[in-house]
Amino acid sequence: MGKLLYLTTTCFVIVLAGIVVVSNAIAGPATQMTSLEKKLYEAARKEGKLIYWNSLGLKEVSQFIKAFNDRYPGIEISYWEGNQTQSDEKYIAEQAAGRNPVDVLAIEWYEKYNKEGWLMNLQDIVKDTGFPKESVTPDFDAVGIEHTIRGVSYNTRLVAPKDVPRSWEDLLDPKWKGKIAIENTMSVFITLTDTWGEKNIIGYLRQLREQNPLFNSGVTNTMTLLGAGEFPIAINTLLSNTLILQSRGQSMDFAPISPMADKFAPYVVVKNAPHPNAAKLFIRWLMGSEGQSMVDKVRKKGNPMPGSGTVQSKALEKLGIRVVMVPAWGLDYKSLQDTYQEAVGFRRSEKTKK
Repeated sequence: MGKLLYLTTTCFVIVLAGIVVVSNAIAGPATQMTSLEKKLYEAARKEGKLIYWNSLGLKEVSQFIKAFNDRYPGIEISYWEGNQTQSDEKYIAEQAAGRNPVDVLAIEWYEKYNKEGWLMNLQDIVKDTGFPKESVTPDFDAVGIEHTIRGVSYNTRLVAPKDVPRSWEDLLDPKWKGKIAIENTMSVFITLTDTWGEKNIIGYLRQLREQNPLFNSGVTNTMTLLGAGEFPIAINTLLSNTLILQSRGQSMDFAPISPMADKFAPYVVVKNAPHPNAAKLFIRWLMGSEGQSMVDKVRKKGNPMPGSGTVQSKALEKLGIRVVMVPAWGLDYKSLQDTYQEAVGFRRSEKTKK
């Protein structure tokens, strides 16, 4: 179930019922703006609001919104928390009802949004920020703000150093039978499709099925259970979450298995956004140096490529993991998800329980 929050520079309120009104003082932005940035900010101030959907927790999103409001005061932000699949389902349902409930969101099913013509063109802010073209869709309607490395994590109390899996094949060892959890969205395999090949992945998943894997819904839930010792190994976890949990003293590490994919999660502004200028200003800020620095510092999802100096890059270099860059756009995500879930033995009856 998603959470709806209203946030400003100085406070946040969890909205349980009714309408909550908040305000914050207006102050001048700290640094010089480009002409487009200034134009967007002036228009955004008149709109006064922004509606944002993402999977960030309250502690994380509060840091982003405070930093944004420090630079661009006067824009009230309401935030709904849910994973990308939940966001997609919520937005599609709202569209069917003829409502436009959001400005900015991170999505999973990019092909659906693109085909339906639901997305705003962002070419002007891409050009204004000099954002890397490889992190932008060909139609300039989605940008890759965060770099998500999915893979395999393990509980260091339950897996001895000599037993740490170092290849995908190691996970097929009979000693792991009944001891491997799989987060059921199958995203790690979907993003490796171009590298590994669909037929090869299906063949591997059929072998993995013989290990009697446990299925879990949601990365956060899966990693919480992993840290609690419910199982020793989990597939389709995040490097970023593993690093964050490690820093909090959890007995957890990321397995040095290659290859892994760097998936760009599409951030978009919907075409009929109720606050289009505030939305473009917010996306522009996330694309800039301050936003990208916070993505690395707070989310641990900065550029993972060797030599970039981000948290993820350093961790991957230490583990010796080879990473391939895979934009989320261009993947037939839903079709591949169904195919891979069937191959690994995730029953349709289980899908309906998610």
